[in-house]
Amino acid sequence: AQRQMSLRSIPGMQIAVVKDGRIVHSGAYGLANLQTPVPVSEETVFSINSATKTFTGVEILRLVERGQVDLDAPVSTYLADLPQAWRPITVRQLLTHMSGLPDIITPDGGYVGSDRAGALAALADLPLRSVPGERFAYNQTNYMLLQWIVEQAQGRPFEAVLGDDVFKPLGMTHSGFGDSLDLIPGKADSYRYSRPGEGEAPRLQNVHELFPPFTRAAAGINSSAPDLARWLIALQAGQILAPATLEALWTPGPFN
Repeated sequence: AQRQMSLRSIPGMQIAVVKDGRIVHSGAYGLANLQTPVPVSEETVFSINSATKTFTGVEILRLVERGQVDLDAPVSTYLADLPQAWRPITVRQLLTHMSGLPDIITPDGGYVGSDRAGALAALADLPLRSVPGERFAYNQTNYMLLQWIVEQAQGRPFEAVLGDDVFKPLGMTHSGFGDSLDLIPGKADSYRYSRPGEGEAPRLQNVHELFPPFTRAAAGINSSAPDLARWLIALQAGQILAPATLEALWTPGPFN
């Protein structure tokens, strides 16, 4: 761990190793905050950013098991008032980033709207980037729509669904949602290296992360390695999805 931290200039990290359905190693290394400084502990919380999408995928498959969602049904089956060109796109194409939708992320890293309705209005007149199912293109709009599907089916905000149905039952006491505007106890700061100009060395910079509520199924969970390990153990053990559904989760989506 120390060697990798040195090679990759990682300020601090946690490790949890899962084998045969249990955590066989758990460790905390380095600093959670370089300014203070504060060491990483096993209770430190990190932003997991787009790894949040794995939780969203599992929530959609839970709806599939309940008969509330069909992966190959058009998204318009579950969501009203979508632009006409979006309506034939399937739930599976959203999950696998094959929708061809325009992205809610702007070139400067912001969002095209301040809420879901604003984002939909801003994107409504834009053309699809490709025919649905034609090619892979990683896209945040896909998971905004998947979050909406979960919320429609469950009748609750996405954060409440995961909090009540996943985090609490599995004892994930260090897991929740939030960004740089939220006060999150025990959270490690986020850093990235600057892109240096000519003759300049890269340097660590603070990262200011914004995950508005309508985007939090794409990136918004904060968690710890031990908590994520508990979720993986439950997933592998069939406590969350049946084995056949889990197999579907790992199956690549087909192109046209």
